Amino acid sequence: MNDYKVKVKGKRFMYSASIKLTGKGESIIESKVKPSIELSAPVEFGGKSGFWTPEELLVASVNACLMTTFSYYSVKKDFKFISYESRA
Repeated sequence: MNDYKVKVKGKRFMYSASIKLTGKGESIIESKVKPSIELSAPVEFGGKSGFWTPEELLVASVNACLMTTFSYYSVKKDFKFISYESRA
């Protein structure tokens, strides 16, 4: 068995956002350079309808990560596609 070391150069990525409570269960996510996002607890837990919930943002985030990864490798490998749609 060969013993060898692989040197990997690390990259550091920093992302930030702030959140503040604006009412009973409602809050707002803010960033210095992006539009704000109003959110609430899910209706099932006493939140208001029509607002994004942390649970929905988590699912959307995972789905968006899958899409951006697909898009990145499609460009890198010169893979042409007609459309992309994903539901989570």
